[in-house]
Amino acid sequence: MGFFKQGISIMTLFWAIIAIAGGLNISSLVIFLPVLWFYSFFHVHNLKELPEEEFYAIEDNYILHLDRIFQNNIRLSQKHIKIAAILLIVFGVAVFWNGFRDLLFWILPNSLAIIIQDIMYQIPSVIIGILIIVAGYQLLTGKIKSISPDEKADCKKRCVRTLLAAISSLSTAC
Repeated sequence: MGFFKQGISIMTLFWAIIAIAGGLNISSLVIFLPVLWFYSFFHVHNLKELPEEEFYAIEDNYILHLDRIFQNNIRLSQKHIKIAAILLIVFGVAVFWNGFRDLLFWILPNSLAIIIQDIMYQIPSVIIGILIIVAGYQLLTGKIKSISPDEKADCKKRCVRTLLAAISSLSTAC
């Protein structure tokens, strides 16, 4: 009994992480590759140790449940279409950005092009870092909505202090 869907989804995740990390210049995403490898390693050993009746009872599903996203193979919900459109736009902007950055060497004098290209090389990482911080802040403050107003004010102050401490520690490390 093979687990084709699980194998395909793990391999797809592996190569998607490499493609995204390389394409968008986010080398820190590669940290997830050992996590994925260890997950697959221990998952296989866990399956190997199951009793026969439990092993044969396990269904072959995609790791990220892609079968639920692409049910009926054609019909996608508006949410999935919107996510796919956003991903296409992000990748299109990344490809355009890299092409434009390389084009600067043809247009500008060499010394100026090197300086501008170095700056442009760092901008996507800075933008993605800011988006990650904003997403984390939204997660923290979204959690606050379910607590009382007094606790909410105190928690917001702690969140801001933690965020500022993290930013100051990053700036001193650089």
